[in-house]
Amino acid sequence: MSQFRVGVRLSPKEMAAGISLVCPHGAKNVNFVGGEPTPNLPFIRQSLKYVEVPIPIV
Repeated sequence: MSQFRVGVRLSPKEMAAGISLVCPHGAKNVNFVGGEPTPNLPFIRQSLKYVEVPIPIV
């Protein structure tokens, strides 16, 4: 998703759908990057509740 080079706001369900979408196309893991993660942990945790594919999260 970082390859889009354009920032967009996503809901946790939309983020999970994006993760689920890239997994069958060869994504090997999901990395949440971009600075200090602590302020983003609530969003990350909410998003991961909706992920339905078995993919490692970094």
